Amino acid sequence: MEAQIVPVNQKEMQACATLSQLVDELVVGLLPRTAKQNSLIVNDVRQQMFINADKNVLASVLNSLLSTAITHTQNNCIRVSAKLFGNITLVHVKNNDSSHDGAIAQSLKQIQPMAEKLGGCVAITCNKIKGTTVAFTFNNSQLAVA
Repeated sequence: MEAQIVPVNQKEMQACATLSQLVDELVVGLLPRTAKQNSLIVNDVRQQMFINADKNVLASVLNSLLSTAITHTQNNCIRVSAKLFGNITLVHVKNNDSSHDGAIAQSLKQIQPMAEKLGGCVAITCNKIKGTTVAFTFNNSQLAVA
């Protein structure tokens, strides 16, 4: 099943000042789908990571990445983490299952144009032992947003 671009409630996303808060808001909205897959999402993003990029585009990309992860995860844990490298933010969405890497890679093709609006990209890494990690990088600077 291909991932779909999922709209998010823009008013709710306006209030989010940190990346962790944004991920929390998205996770709450995705709880019914996550529970249906008998999975859970853990937000490991540090509270101090502030958002300086377009929050609506960022929310759409993250929501689509999480939706894709949920679609291809059953009876498992999805972990979201992030690191800063200057103005570049790296977000990882990871699970311990590597059996759906082809389907996930196909879904990322639909998400890539949105990621590019933030000066970013998405990529996938699969390892039979470590699982699947989707990496999303974006420029977390208002000046860099086109």
